[in-house]
Amino acid sequence: MENMNAFYINTKQKYWIEVAKLLRNNMSITPSIWVADPKIKNNVVEEFPNVLFYNQLFATRGIITNDLSNVELFAIDYKTQYEYNETQSVVLSMIDAIDPQSVLSYNERINLYYKILGLWLGIIDYYKPQLVIYPHTPHKIYDFIIYSICKKQQIKTIMFEITPLGRIFLQNDFTNDYPILMRYNELKIKYLSKDGKIELSSDIEKLLTNIQGSYEKGMPFFMKKYYK
Repeated sequence: MENMNAFYINTKQKYWIEVAKLLRNNMSITPSIWVADPKIKNNVVEEFPNVLFYNQLFATRGIITNDLSNVELFAIDYKTQYEYNETQSVVLSMIDAIDPQSVLSYNERINLYYKILGLWLGIIDYYKPQLVIYPHTPHKIYDFIIYSICKKQQIKTIMFEITPLGRIFLQNDFTNDYPILMRYNELKIKYLSKDGKIELSSDIEKLLTNIQGSYEKGMPFFMKKYYK
């Protein structure tokens, strides 16, 4: 099986290393870039010694590290500005998350956006990923910019949506014809047109029974440690 070059973006939990190992061993998908919290850097590099680990805080600010010295930053000309004008509109709003007091001026925000866009255009051109993996829908400045570049360049993206019923929904897009909402509407139309009865799998039936019972039985897994 031919090796596939992948970026892992914002995959900061250690279990993503296990996911990456499975994808490498079973599907020949190997990470070349890994953006995450530096706390897991040693674990990632130990398993994938050829990966470039990029601190997510540096990614948010567009800081260029020595590891990226071979990457040529793209100059943002008028053509690129026009091509990514929708991305710019979204990102300027996202900057509120790192600048809640509006310390940055409009020009400083624009410059930060251009800096990160030019950096990731350069990184993607240099490393040429065939797949970009997100643990969830992109919602930070840098991961949304990466997502936008991938859409423009037709690079495959994979992201995950955790549903309220404990299922994980796999998708490759989240802005155009949001697949999980489309599926929900299909099922709603299907069952409302009949007698209103919906057949559920046994595990979902069990989950709903727990939710409708006491909080002790239905509490989320991440809360159980507080009630031992």
